[in-house]
Amino acid sequence: MGEFKSVDEILEYAIGREVEAREFYEILASRTENRHIRSMIERLVVEERQHRQVLETELIKRGRVVRDAEWVGETETYNHDEFLEAELHVEHRVLLQMAIGRESESFRLYVELAQLAETEELRETFLALAEEEARHRALFELEYESIKEGRG
Repeated sequence: MGEFKSVDEILEYAIGREVEAREFYEILASRTENRHIRSMIERLVVEERQHRQVLETELIKRGRVVRDAEWVGETETYNHDEFLEAELHVEHRVLLQMAIGRESESFRLYVELAQLAETEELRETFLALAEEEARHRALFELEYESIKEGRG
């Protein structure tokens, strides 16, 4: 995650991660033929946009102008270009494993950021986002288990 010099940097980093998450899920949704999984992922695209808005609101509350976050900052998650060059259709199990990993990382990020928050309000915002990411992971894990057991 790196060292942050200010809460503003933390928020900007988190916004970049949410942009990355949305892009990641848009790509995944376009690469699966399973309508149920695609629908679930498309709902998460909307939620990742909402997460971005929550974080941008926090930045605005701090008197900052929100810059265009359609960039992807430094990430530990995946190589965006390599992923774009991957096969057109991702096996459902692999897609779900990738999403589970992504949500686990996002959960850990928000828990860590909550510990760095300088106000209770910001801490609660990060914890709420962590809870959302945990819920996302649970959705993917349930879907993964149903496929693994031959129900999906």
